[in-house]
Amino acid sequence: MTNKSVILGVAAILVGGAGLAAVMLGSGDDGKKGKPAAAAQANEGQATIPPAPAQAKQAFETMAVEPDEVPECSPPRPPNDLSPKAYIRNSYAAIMEIMAVERWQESGSCECFLNEITWDQVVSAAPAFERSDGVALRFDFPKLRAEADALVAQQTQACSE
Repeated sequence: MTNKSVILGVAAILVGGAGLAAVMLGSGDDGKKGKPAAAAQANEGQATIPPAPAQAKQAFETMAVEPDEVPECSPPRPPNDLSPKAYIRNSYAAIMEIMAVERWQESGSCECFLNEITWDQVVSAAPAFERSDGVALRFDFPKLRAEADALVAQQTQACSE
């Protein structure tokens, strides 16, 4: 082996079932960089690997998660300026649902009252839903959520008949 014809490297990369080979040739002392040889020359006398089937590329598309269905009568998302704390904003949303069901009980109509209630009305009604058990949190959100869910279930059952 002489310095004038030194093989610098052979790289074979298998990606997704497809073979790719490159051979870098160059000389050691003359300062010239190696040049890639054609893939056909590198694979001469070797069996070629067929490319991966197109079906494998479609598998990722089937992993997409479908968006959740939003009920047609659901409370709007509370604006961030109501409170910097999420549990208070979520409590306001539960209070809005309770207020809407109370309107349903008064009127007997199965229309969606959530669109008629403003956030200002919810904030002004909020003191009636505040905790009185001495805990530092303003609202008992799990209790509010359970009450709202029970009332909405009662309304849904009555309106579906």
